[in-house]
Amino acid sequence: MEARKIDLSPYPVLADGPEGPESVSVSYEVRKSLVNLLFNPQLQLGGCALLEQHELAVKIMDCAEDAILLDQSDYEKLRHATETFRGFGKNEVELVRRVLKAPSVPVAEAS
Repeated sequence: MEARKIDLSPYPVLADGPEGPESVSVSYEVRKSLVNLLFNPQLQLGGCALLEQHELAVKIMDCAEDAILLDQSDYEKLRHATETFRGFGKNEVELVRRVLKAPSVPVAEAS
């Protein structure tokens, strides 16, 4: 069995500051951004899909580690949400890379 490993740790991005455009380094909040992607209106979620997305969002927000292992079903929800969203900017390159290029990790089933 395999899972996808998603890096949830924040990463630095440049933002506009008093000294001008892109003069301040801030932390990009990966978890919040992934959750926002899951509830993107462009997905046109119905009731059941909304509840499934919510379960995944809680799993992401409650993860105590800097990375989360997602089974294929949950990974597909996140991948689809990432592919569907329109309007990414250069600060999201790393976020999208972390989702679309997430490594597969072998997982042993618990007995």
